Amino acid sequence: MTKTIPIFLDKPPKSLYSTRPKWYNGAMTDLTWTPVKIRLGQIVPWSDNPRMSTKVQAQRLIKSERELGQIQTVAVSPFDEGKVYLYDGHQRVSAWLIVKDPSFEVMALQSNR
Repeated sequence: MTKTIPIFLDKPPKSLYSTRPKWYNGAMTDLTWTPVKIRLGQIVPWSDNPRMSTKVQAQRLIKSERELGQIQTVAVSPFDEGKVYLYDGHQRVSAWLIVKDPSFEVMALQSNR
């Protein structure tokens, strides 16, 4: 007897629900992002970020920012003792720190948590 496996399901199998953390209850909906200006010197990059730019890639990011301005925001945490932790934009921030002063302001999206 051949067993039929459905391709489309109305909801995931129960086994997928058990892979979520015990604290998860759909609470991600309270996450909000606020546009803010932040100085480069206030940003703390994630030290374990696995991606690194080559010199050529960094130069391309610097050239792009000079010609076009900042066309994409970086994502950061709420302020913690005057600093924010970088969630997204590590290569851009690293490149900007090569040619910009720490007081240079960038546009960021700041999470509420």
